[in-house]
Amino acid sequence: MTSSKRRAQVFAALGDELRLEIVEELVWSDRTPGELIEKFEIRSALLAHHLDVLELAGLIERTESHADGRKRFVKLTRNNNDL
Repeated sequence: MTSSKRRAQVFAALGDELRLEIVEELVWSDRTPGELIEKFEIRSALLAHHLDVLELAGLIERTESHADGRKRFVKLTRNNNDL
């Protein structure tokens, strides 16, 4: 993917107010999906949709807890310096 296409995909993902707020929340700390659902008072299906868009744009990743493989975390990716 060219850098201009990547930037367009990122900016499109961040063009939604809720997705931008999710990213701003993740700047401070990794969160579980449950924490994001509670903070933004949204349904899990809606959160999953927004996380899919952010993940496709390369802004976030979902990882499993090292201590408890059942627990998942959402965190910002570290490869956004080329934007």
